[in-house]
Amino acid sequence: MLSLYNTILNSGCTNHIIRDRSFFWTYHTSLAVPVKTANCGILETLAKGNVKFRDQCGSRSVVFVLCDCLHVLSTPINLLSVSAMQEHQMQIHFNEDSTIIHFPSDHPILTGLLFQASVVHCLSFLKCDFLSHTPSVSDGTEVAFPTFPVLTKTLSLWHRHLGHLGVDATRAVLTKNYAMGVDWTGPLDLSDHCVSCLLLPDR
Repeated sequence: MLSLYNTILNSGCTNHIIRDRSFFWTYHTSLAVPVKTANCGILETLAKGNVKFRDQCGSRSVVFVLCDCLHVLSTPINLLSVSAMQEHQMQIHFNEDSTIIHFPSDHPILTGLLFQASVVHCLSFLKCDFLSHTPSVSDGTEVAFPTFPVLTKTLSLWHRHLGHLGVDATRAVLTKNYAMGVDWTGPLDLSDHCVSCLLLPDR
């Protein structure tokens, strides 16, 4: 069944439960809460956020935004909460061979449209076209640090930047109109000896 479908409509869970991290368009680890299961177990959640999927409703392609989804790695399949849908005035009709989800009758755009889930062994299965979102390297709670250290600009450093240019020529580049955008206010004495130039004196 998992090769045909990726989601089940579930009347027992209060939040949508999603197993794939890449489906989350927002991701808040601080809002993760444990979920109690029907067999008195606990599902550990990693975060809460919004997920999008696309479905064909008649002649229209509709993108749904599922709010406050829980990220659970251990769930074998995604679970869409029936109660969360009903809170948004969607009507779910359970029939013998299909489950029909209707949009609210007063919806300004989607009135009269619906989509269906296939019933297999009394479970309502969906094949949702989830829209992947490349996760950010940060969820906004970390402190950012520069990847590379900031080096102090010295005459020795400029000497190396300029391809081991002679010391007098390096001073001239920094103090005269030989280069654009250079504003040098530091000392003009070398703070150390360039080992590369000492090894290759003919450069």
